[in-house]
Amino acid sequence: APPPFNYRVGTRRYMAPEILNETMRVERFDSFRRTDVYSFSLVLWEICRRTLLESGGGGGGGGAMSALEYEQPYQGLVAADPELEDMRQVVVVEQCRPLIPERWRASRFLSAVAAHVEESWWDDSQRRSSMTRLKRKLEALLEEALAARRASRDSTAPPPAVHAPIEELPVQRESHGDEEEPPSTTMTAQSPPSEAPMAMIQDLAADD
Repeated sequence: APPPFNYRVGTRRYMAPEILNETMRVERFDSFRRTDVYSFSLVLWEICRRTLLESGGGGGGGGAMSALEYEQPYQGLVAADPELEDMRQVVVVEQCRPLIPERWRASRFLSAVAAHVEESWWDDSQRRSSMTRLKRKLEALLEEALAARRASRDSTAPPPAVHAPIEELPVQRESHGDEEEPPSTTMTAQSPPSEAPMAMIQDLAADD
């Protein structure tokens, strides 16, 4: 007979409750997906801790930016390299989860991310978000955050430079008798021909 399938492998700190208490239904592939959602929620929590926020919360602009110190999930509750039984006690028996900092609640973006994190680490795997739904929600949040940043940048950008009309002077060409005179070309009265390309570059830069 083949040896029993051992699914209690990997980084123990990130193992889902059903792996720790050996109740995972290994005959269903969806069970593995749901354990991944739990593990991903812990990684997302770590990322959020290192996200820069204005001191004191989401802020209205102008405050000093800071991030929380890096911390592993369940740091302080288990050893640096915990045993399976240690993790089972904390996650399954005591049903502990990493703390959601209050400063996240003041940020529209991080408070929304925190809500998705909490939906993804339920003890009951059937109550967790699917990875597809989580991906869709996070993408929508990212688009919203980028749109808000673009709008903020546009509202604070200086108005485009207004250039006064530049008088154009005809270039005087020497007449050669009966030869047909070519069409006259122009140059600005503000700069000699050698400086015209640089003036154009400066004008374009100012318009941007």
